[in-house]
Amino acid sequence: MSIASTSYLSPDAASTGPCAFQIMGRGRAHSTRIVGLDDFRLEEVAPREDLCAAVAERPNITPYCLDHKNHRMVFAETPLEVDVSNAPLFYRSQYEAATRLIAIPYDLVHEIAMRLPAQLPELVFVYSVGRCGSTLMSNIWRCLNDTYSLSEPDVFTDINYRHGEGHLTDQEAIHLLGSAVRLFSRLSIPRKRLVIKFRAQCIGLAELMHGQHPTASYVFMYRNALDCIDSRIRVFGEQPLPEHVFRQTFSYAQSQPQALARLRRLAQPLLIWLVCVHNYLRMRECGLPLVAFKYEELLRNPTDSLARLFAHCGAADASVEQACSAMTEDAHAGTLLARNTADLRTLSSEDFEFLRAFFAKHIRFAPDATLPGTLNFDRRSH
Repeated sequence: MSIASTSYLSPDAASTGPCAFQIMGRGRAHSTRIVGLDDFRLEEVAPREDLCAAVAERPNITPYCLDHKNHRMVFAETPLEVDVSNAPLFYRSQYEAATRLIAIPYDLVHEIAMRLPAQLPELVFVYSVGRCGSTLMSNIWRCLNDTYSLSEPDVFTDINYRHGEGHLTDQEAIHLLGSAVRLFSRLSIPRKRLVIKFRAQCIGLAELMHGQHPTASYVFMYRNALDCIDSRIRVFGEQPLPEHVFRQTFSYAQSQPQALARLRRLAQPLLIWLVCVHNYLRMRECGLPLVAFKYEELLRNPTDSLARLFAHCGAADASVEQACSAMTEDAHAGTLLARNTADLRTLSSEDFEFLRAFFAKHIRFAPDATLPGTLNFDRRSH
């Protein structure tokens, strides 16, 4: 049976138990889109072994995405000699190196996860507004010999979207998140700490994750909103919001035709930044132990910033000097996500003026404000 996407799978496929798929071809429409079964042309094959045992025992078989239509988690098997974790984007290295996919029904995934050793490594979860140095943050942690650092394993993004669309209940999402974390904790080389950096939209998972892992460290990375918006448009281009979302969110603009066209161009990255920051502030007000980490302060004073970060996350003995070595390299070098080293602006001076005026009129803080709970901010040095 050849399949190109989940739409070709039988609705009762989960009743057949675990399945293995040979990869016949690859075809991601865009390198940064969320992963899914339709990234590949697949052919179901007879399993060579007990698939549940393989998933439980082999750290080179890792969660890739959900096949929620059939209530299954899909795992990518990669060659033992390829370290897919040592990459700017984990989901991309999984996609490029995968040799086969394994689909396991949710209930069996939870059984596998619960049978793994009870003791998890120390956990650090990194959320962000996106385009703010969060991949650099992942690389900084990866410099530490006792730390395993993953940058954007996309199964979490998939869980976030399914939950946000109402296809997963809170409890279902919590179970999937918990099982995925446990499965990523099966390290080929034992490490003291596991750091997972998520895509920006996954800030919505922080509350559910805290319910499952209350002792983990939760860090929210952010950057000046204007620079984030400029960077996102430089990398991804202008991506207008769906009309109904735009009208609902920026209803005031309908009566301001001069502002309307400009806002349509800027609305999507602006809204991403605002939603992420709003969620961070809301969760702190609700008592969740989130701290913020400001990109500009990291660049201004990396030694002090990282010392504070490591102390907060229980890694006070970590080598700050060793971690600072990641600051000299571009985490996305050679890709469309690379740093804007020439400092070329995508937005016009009129765009920046418009955004400053928008914040002054509609938002209760400035685009370059330091958020409450910012770990690496010292007022005495400003």
